[in-house]
Amino acid sequence: MVNLMEPKPHHPLIKTYTFNSPTRLFFGANSLDRLRDELKQYASKKVMIVTGSSVSRTPAYKRVLGMLKEQTILEFSGIPPEPDEAALAALSDEVIGALPDLIIGMGGGSTMDM
Repeated sequence: MVNLMEPKPHHPLIKTYTFNSPTRLFFGANSLDRLRDELKQYASKKVMIVTGSSVSRTPAYKRVLGMLKEQTILEFSGIPPEPDEAALAALSDEVIGALPDLIIGMGGGSTMDM
């Protein structure tokens, strides 16, 4: 009888891996109230806001812009629903070209996927 729970010696999961993802996500009621304090932790001069086109027209978006008066603001509001490789390439080109110190993503799953 073969024990399926016992790893085989050649199996890649026998090794120990470490994945560090320093991304912090804030969501829910009044989550924007925390943003100003979060921004104080960074010496960001150039901030990119990544969002879909509908979010960029909301009062919450305008509120975030108001918190970034001392920074150069770069806006990328071209995230489509269900983004594909072309959308990722467009965002990647923007980030590489602009080299922001901080990226703020606003929106739902499509924005967070990027």
